[in-house]
Amino acid sequence: MMLHLSRIYLLLFSLKLNKKLNMEDFIKKIDKYQLKITQKMKGRLVAKALEKLIGKAPTNQQVAYVYSLLRVRNQKAQDNEPNDYLQIPVEYLFALMTPFSVEDYKTKLKFKKYMATVTKETIDPLFDFISVTGHGEGYCRRFMLGEELMEEIKEELTKLINGEDDELAFAKPDLNVGLKPAAWGGRCLRSNQLPEVTKKAWEKLRDSKFVFDLKLFRSREGRKFNRSLDLSTDQEEALGSALDDIQETNEPQYHGKFYIQEPGRLHTSGGPMALTSKIRKHYVKPTNKANKVMEMDLKCAQLIILCDILQASETKEQILSIIKTDSIWKHIGPTTLPKEVKKVVIYGFCFGAKISELPFLATQKAEKKLGYRFTVTKEMVNSCFEGILKPLVELRDEWLANYTIDKIEAGEIEKVIHTNALDLRFNLKKETSEYRSEVKKGKVNNSKIGAKLLSHLAQGAEQLIIQRMIGEQIDENILTYSYDGLSVEVEPSKVEEIKERLASWLALEFPDSLLEFEVY
Repeated sequence: MMLHLSRIYLLLFSLKLNKKLNMEDFIKKIDKYQLKITQKMKGRLVAKALEKLIGKAPTNQQVAYVYSLLRVRNQKAQDNEPNDYLQIPVEYLFALMTPFSVEDYKTKLKFKKYMATVTKETIDPLFDFISVTGHGEGYCRRFMLGEELMEEIKEELTKLINGEDDELAFAKPDLNVGLKPAAWGGRCLRSNQLPEVTKKAWEKLRDSKFVFDLKLFRSREGRKFNRSLDLSTDQEEALGSALDDIQETNEPQYHGKFYIQEPGRLHTSGGPMALTSKIRKHYVKPTNKANKVMEMDLKCAQLIILCDILQASETKEQILSIIKTDSIWKHIGPTTLPKEVKKVVIYGFCFGAKISELPFLATQKAEKKLGYRFTVTKEMVNSCFEGILKPLVELRDEWLANYTIDKIEAGEIEKVIHTNALDLRFNLKKETSEYRSEVKKGKVNNSKIGAKLLSHLAQGAEQLIIQRMIGEQIDENILTYSYDGLSVEVEPSKVEEIKERLASWLALEFPDSLLEFEVY
């Protein structure tokens, strides 16, 4: 039998392989990894769509390639960035397509040769369905998934979520894949470089399990519930991405691979932590059927933290007096403005977005959250910053004005390196230099680095609270985790005891923080 062409290419540089990883192991590791991708939910969707378009079963490598591009596309959509052309560093694409890391690509020549030869072999047969720009010195290639390919994938995804005439057919899942604690993803920081508080939280999250009620999801009742959600295309894609990191079993399973963002926020690649609240509550269950789910969220954490950064003590006291007995969202903007939209506006403001940018940013994100077109106007945004939040606008503008790119480059900033509550560093000069190299051409946002610094400080303070609580106080199994909240499974008789324990600890360690509980 003739060797696959990619294996012939690999043989050309077999003599240069690291002694710890011989040629056979190298091939086996990549083949096994890409086979697992074809068994994942979205991998199967990609395979079906490609087979329709190219008229034959795609290779595992082609499935892994398109699957990886879809992951980047979905992430850009979540980050509210244009997702038509995907500018992807080749080392990141390599890390998505293989079991090896970005660092492996940077340090080993064999991996660069692999991407130079095998990726080309994968791309060429898909020329009619994926556009790829030429390679230029200092620039990333840019990829675009064609409309025809995306339509086929969306059609398969809709069938999976909503069912097709209630005739449900499923591939037999591989229950031996992924039912073990996930490895550290290594984005930004390696696990051995984590702050101690983050390491403790991660170790607790890594050992936790959840149950996804697959039987309910596959049932007619589940399909009826899914159809009732009336999800938009973007929401279907987000759900598909989350489900892709959930194993097809009703047995307890571990959470997906963990990553850390530069300010210290922990997150996973999809899974139950990426599901919307309504879907999560319907399908994510305790590992012990007799237990209840207790959800808890920090109330108004970002606004309180922003008040501390801006030294807005009077506004902070007003907010605290409200949230002790009420929801802050009733006191922000008109009652006709959806809470989801208010949150997008306020969080964007807390993390440094310009007031003038908020209508556009909020419109895009609101549509993804609400599932229907909702235009956020300048007047709506302004209405959110009347009343108790009005003083924060001027104070924030003054704060950002101290960290403009002009001042940083002119050497007018006294303190160049800042550390947040997790002791993670932010270097103004380094960030400015990297931003300049990214922009190259086009208008420079003079407040870009100041906004990133504000976000770095605010998110670090938020994570110190939630990560310390997880690492020091949560003995229960954690079912889901988000940036400012989590859900655990609890014995019904211990609900009040756990509430009291966590509320008392928070009052002692972080007196300005409050928890909001929901038990179901």
